[in-house]
Amino acid sequence: MMSFLNIAGLSLGIASFLVISLYVFQENTFEKGFENSERIYRLEEHFLSMGQVAVTSPNLQFKLNEIPEIEAATRVHLNVSETVLLDGRGIKVNRTLRAKNDFFELFDYKLLMGNQASPLNGPGAAVISEALAETIFGRKNVIGQSLKLKGKDELIISAVASTPLIKSHLDFDLLVYPENEEVFSAESGWYGIAGYTYVRLAPNVSMATLNTKLNELAKTHVFPVVFKPSPDMSFEDWIVNENRIQFMTKPIEDIYLHSNLSFEMSAGGDPQMLTTLSIIAVFILTIAIINFMNLTTARSSSRTKEIGVRKVLGSKREGLVLQFLAESLLITLLSALIGAGLSEVMIYDINAYFGSVIGLSLFSNTTLLAYIGLGVLLVGLVAGLYPAFYLSSVKVVPLLKGMRLSKVLNLNVAKLLRNGLVITQFTLSSGMIIATLFIYSQLVHLKNKDLGFAENQVLIISNAQDLKDGKQAFKNELLKIPGVKSASYSKRVPGGNFDDVHSIMLDANNTVVFAAFTVDEDYKTTLGLKMKEGEWFRDELVTSDSLVLINNAAAQLLGLEHPVGEVIGNYYQIIGVVEDFHYGSLRNEIGPALFSYSATEGGQLAIQLDVNKVPTEAIANIWSRFTAVPLESKMLEQNFDAQFQKETQSANSVLAFTLLAILISCIGLFGLAAFTADQRLHEFGIRKVLGASVSDIVGIFSFDFLKLVGIAFLISIPLAILGVNAWLQSFADRISLSAGAFILAGILALMIAFSTIFFQSLKAGRLNPVDTLRNE
Repeated sequence: MMSFLNIAGLSLGIASFLVISLYVFQENTFEKGFENSERIYRLEEHFLSMGQVAVTSPNLQFKLNEIPEIEAATRVHLNVSETVLLDGRGIKVNRTLRAKNDFFELFDYKLLMGNQASPLNGPGAAVISEALAETIFGRKNVIGQSLKLKGKDELIISAVASTPLIKSHLDFDLLVYPENEEVFSAESGWYGIAGYTYVRLAPNVSMATLNTKLNELAKTHVFPVVFKPSPDMSFEDWIVNENRIQFMTKPIEDIYLHSNLSFEMSAGGDPQMLTTLSIIAVFILTIAIINFMNLTTARSSSRTKEIGVRKVLGSKREGLVLQFLAESLLITLLSALIGAGLSEVMIYDINAYFGSVIGLSLFSNTTLLAYIGLGVLLVGLVAGLYPAFYLSSVKVVPLLKGMRLSKVLNLNVAKLLRNGLVITQFTLSSGMIIATLFIYSQLVHLKNKDLGFAENQVLIISNAQDLKDGKQAFKNELLKIPGVKSASYSKRVPGGNFDDVHSIMLDANNTVVFAAFTVDEDYKTTLGLKMKEGEWFRDELVTSDSLVLINNAAAQLLGLEHPVGEVIGNYYQIIGVVEDFHYGSLRNEIGPALFSYSATEGGQLAIQLDVNKVPTEAIANIWSRFTAVPLESKMLEQNFDAQFQKETQSANSVLAFTLLAILISCIGLFGLAAFTADQRLHEFGIRKVLGASVSDIVGIFSFDFLKLVGIAFLISIPLAILGVNAWLQSFADRISLSAGAFILAGILALMIAFSTIFFQSLKAGRLNPVDTLRNE
């Protein structure tokens, strides 16, 4: 049984460690699949008061030839959630990039078939991913096939790109030639920002050198246009001013995990979660190794007579050392093989539950296999050192003369070692239990918080722009349906992907950047927004685009106690203040927002309705009378459900691996309890002869283990506080640490430990003392 428990615990530990390691490895290798990725950079821009953003001025691309250190460059535009129209069907395309052939000079995506040399050779040319080709056409060989993006010209597929093994923030479903050619405008081209610019530097050129060259470019071409030179400000003063235009660089390998700018092409990874998972992986492997060492040393301690007999028969110490080490390495190797197989099963289940989270396979990566081999060797040697060198030194003669084992070998040292290892593994397990409780408490806190608007019973039509001139008529028809209470056109709804901003210069040195909401007169009613002061847009208040509303966060940022009637930026007059509501990530504080009016400019339609009275089919039927384009709709609450889903996935990952850590700890504790019970049978027999009851034996036996778990829990508390506090720092609205969670974690740890050892303690208490003492 001890061997089975040894292998089971170590296999589970290795499998968990491998799964987490593969995920962390994948997240840290974004962009590294491109050739010379260490020399590829994204150019970014500090655009006036908006600060640093991921996009750049269209003009920049036309001046990069003045920097000889740049070896190649490309410009990329992103279109999110487009629809392909094929045979009357509307098929969603998540990511469409627009670029020219120079894209492939920097990013060497493998093309399975088609025009390898010049796949983007002009307007209408498109490269499709093999996954989208399979989705649309049911096959990969689709060269020459045509498809049409909704509202755009027809595309001809010129090449099919394979799915890259190593991921990138540039991975696409469709890559198409740009719709409109960008042109250089000396007078106005520097004032706008759109598109992403990437460059590859020549070998041995530093990022600092490129930044210096970009500053020189700004001095020559941007400063004279954007800020007319005057005696009051030099370029050196302007380039450190808040209202500057400055270009800077970021290594492409840093974008996924270490960039969180406005207008990012895609959501980045979570370095904090990677750190958390890495710590958990180390904890689990440590617990598994401790188990292995504990059970190995416990089992080896009972083999001293075997060692004595072997020595009498002529075995040398060196041979015994090699035997113990070989046994340990063999068990470790077997556990590693089982763990590797389990890891593949776990990855399959994770991808089936969460989506394609882990795209790497252990057996396709020789580097990881080499590390596993070294790990097996190390674990086997560490676990085998004690029996190999300590027990092989046993003196034969005293043992064979009948001297007690504890006199021949100081087994108190072995017991102390095992107790220390038990405390260590339950310190780690208890810390993970505490962390998991707080993670779920924070998740519940976010789930239950008031978002500041009516997220329920609001349907969002995201492609309302397809109604064109029929927007108002469609809205009027909707309002005739019983159960439809209100409807509103806007450019932005809470929790959506739209990232529009409005920058207002207060004076020469101060500018405020607002989240921009272009809305109609019914937006407040439809979303259930609350007014703090002033009034919402109405017929008499929409005569000028200078009339705006702000939220309370903006009022506080502007330092206005009563903002209504105030004018900002020498143009915009505030007519009302809206109570704060969450419109972005729930991790962040609510930022300043500005509302401007447009009756039908918005491309999204929010509909407040009674979902029990208004079937979606009724809305779809009205929609079909206005346009043949498929309706795209969802409930507003789904925008935030996506955020909760991501947080829930992270929490569930921590919970799953915490349960595995507890299981591995329990396997070890069960094996150790079985060994201890066997060693103390005579003691318990004597106690029963002297009148001890079964409950007395259970109490005595259990206390020794529960005492260790209690000590481990106390040690885990300060460690857990440090870890949980660090994790909570990423939330603007976070829970406070409460004693209740620690008490619950302590009770759980003790209950888990007691449940694990209860069977062995009860078995020891029920033994007949006649059977245990007959050989005394």
